[in-house]
Amino acid sequence: MFNFPGNLIFSDKIYILKILHQSDVERGNERNLIDYRIELKNPLEQSDSFKMLLGVTKGFALGYRNSVPLEWLLTRFLCDYIRSNSAHLLDGKDGEVLTYKNHRKYLGAEIPQKEIHETLLYIFHSWVVTFPQEPLYWRDLFVSSISISEEALKKGIDSFKEYLEGIGKDGYVFGGKMSTELRKIGTLPKII
Repeated sequence: MFNFPGNLIFSDKIYILKILHQSDVERGNERNLIDYRIELKNPLEQSDSFKMLLGVTKGFALGYRNSVPLEWLLTRFLCDYIRSNSAHLLDGKDGEVLTYKNHRKYLGAEIPQKEIHETLLYIFHSWVVTFPQEPLYWRDLFVSSISISEEALKKGIDSFKEYLEGIGKDGYVFGGKMSTELRKIGTLPKII
């Protein structure tokens, strides 16, 4: 299980995700988990980095059968906690883990196109500000759009360029400064 994304993209920052090691000792053994010691680093702010545990129950991991890789689901779980400023709840002996009971939320849902476009705008903006010349990997984009289903995200990307061209033309302006900065940068990142 090492198909993890390399970056977690938020509206105000990006974290580079490193899997330091998989652990079956301590918490993992006591609670029957597949447990990872991870490190997150903000490339633009060196002091913004931390290490923690990230886990999934072995029973769920062994029985998981879905087209979305389990590592991506686990990373969406992590992103959700970071976004809500509660990542500390995942670490430690009694830290929260991904289970059968809470995993469905991270498969995503069909949401309105407007919300998908807003999410994409935040993700693309954060990416091009941090890594202006680098391609964006699909897995990084997918895990960073925490609540959007894979199918809805694909459809949203297809219509995003039209959306971006229409910002400000119909009286609807999202992000103001953000959309202006994205236009100044020029092209959207290449998604691979």
